[in-house]
Amino acid sequence: MTFCATVLAVLNGALLVCDDCTHRQVLVHTQGTRCFRPGDRARIRFSDASARSLPPQVTAVEICRICRR
Repeated sequence: MTFCATVLAVLNGALLVCDDCTHRQVLVHTQGTRCFRPGDRARIRFSDASARSLPPQVTAVEICRICRR
């Protein structure tokens, strides 16, 4: 599955993002956090599995920056 989001915070091993379609926060586990800053937009591909928590959590299979604000 894939979604586009705006990065809210860059954490150690994860990004806190806001899903562009649902406007909900999602915690995305990924090793590729170095090139992201708050405000960046990203396309995130992840497996169907997600943790039922608040905010929801997914593990990125692939993540790429769409644009930088």
